[in-house]
Amino acid sequence: MKGFALLLAIMVLMPAALWAGDAVLPDNIIMPPGGGSQPQRVLQAGPPVDVLAPGQITAPQQVTQSAAPEIPKSSSAPADASQLPATSQAAGQPETSGEAPPMGQSTGSTGSSGDLLEKKSNIVHPFLAVGGYFTDNVNNSHTDRKSDFGMVLSPGVYFALPGMRQRITPTGTLNIAPGGANLTGFRPDYAIPLQSYLYYRADIEAFANNSSLNTVSHLVEGVVQSKFRGGLNINFEDQFKMTHNQRGTGLSFGLDKFYDNLASISAKYQLGEKTLARLDYSNYYLHFLGAENSFRDRDDNRVAAYFFYKMWPRTSVFAEYEYVNSAYSDKTVSGSMEHHIFVGVRYDVTDKTRGMIKVGYGIKDFERSSLRSQSNIYAEAQLDHKFTEKTSIILTASRRTDETDVATAYSIVENTIDATYLQRLTTKLTASINFRFTDEKYNGNVTYAGVTKMLHDEYIRTGASMLYEFRDWINFTVGYYFTDRMSNINSLSYTSNNIFFRISAIY
Repeated sequence: MKGFALLLAIMVLMPAALWAGDAVLPDNIIMPPGGGSQPQRVLQAGPPVDVLAPGQITAPQQVTQSAAPEIPKSSSAPADASQLPATSQAAGQPETSGEAPPMGQSTGSTGSSGDLLEKKSNIVHPFLAVGGYFTDNVNNSHTDRKSDFGMVLSPGVYFALPGMRQRITPTGTLNIAPGGANLTGFRPDYAIPLQSYLYYRADIEAFANNSSLNTVSHLVEGVVQSKFRGGLNINFEDQFKMTHNQRGTGLSFGLDKFYDNLASISAKYQLGEKTLARLDYSNYYLHFLGAENSFRDRDDNRVAAYFFYKMWPRTSVFAEYEYVNSAYSDKTVSGSMEHHIFVGVRYDVTDKTRGMIKVGYGIKDFERSSLRSQSNIYAEAQLDHKFTEKTSIILTASRRTDETDVATAYSIVENTIDATYLQRLTTKLTASINFRFTDEKYNGNVTYAGVTKMLHDEYIRTGASMLYEFRDWINFTVGYYFTDRMSNINSLSYTSNNIFFRISAIY
């Protein structure tokens, strides 16, 4: 209660001119209850359910992380054929919603002549966001429903060298995704030969009635991108995060804290006028602090190779091979090796329509000889269409195999579709509506509340929000969203209603 009172005092006394930013949630996400900076997995804050105005959208955005409260799990034209629009993780989700969304992608207007952003070097960007939300089911529980009011304070800063005016969207990670990245990462190129930034954000959560849920999350991310003569581009990224799992997924309804680190290096080379090759390597390390979740600790290594061919000026086809090795510290869950092959199309048909679709086949071989190999169809689609300067829609869909979050199961097959509609009502007011559906089927028997079966969950999350932009650097958001988990083990099902608000800006 003391922590909640302190946060409330800070919000009430905070001067209106305080600089704030893409803190608690990026400016394109709905605020979900209950959860840390981890992109939300089932109904992640995926594409925007608030904040981005249609006129500001340059590519679908992935929910990067949901700073506090949780919802279950979720630029300009690219410079070359390998740059696909990022998917939306946030409303997020997340986050978003994934793989990693583009690093440093602009999420808002850059300001007009003479505005605050043009009066500085653009090297140091402090920000702060303050928000609150009411939920009628803070634990996302079937039987133990408790109403509560939570507050989130998210201070942060990022340094850019050379200075830049774009708002940073940290990479979206998801701890059940093999390799750690939520969706395919097609990162944008900066216009200069060398660009780097260092980003830090804290998410301080406090609850009025459930102080045991109070927590502080941290996220640190560094990026260096270099361009060389002859067509070679190299991108290095590292993100460390200390946060907690969202409540109401798998068999968890508590505050399961963990830290993870995703380090990656990507090199792409322009082979010719119409061809481009790209090679990626990444390492993802995950460690839970509680002994009850030690079976989830793992170390993933991922290698991916791409070949792009530009068929038409605005359309490229590509082939992709991906290998992921997942090694668990505790042998309760079997490690595995995955091989994926994809073919896809990236299109930038007009200035109003951008998208990507890829389809593939994957095999998951387990270290444990008693487990049979699994094969699956993989797919991912992204679409960002601007009907007018005031109206936009963002669609994303994916099918994949995830790592398990239940000790007796060995994998999860997930199908997700997310749609967000944005309407700019005035020059300062934007409305957003979002719908997300996720289907998860667990491989392996799960026992809960005396029931044993192959767990099958379906999640629906829908919501709406309004964003008011006082200035380019400060805005206010208010909204509502509803979440429904429908499980074949009835004791795991739940619903929740949530109302939230947030004020944020960036210097």
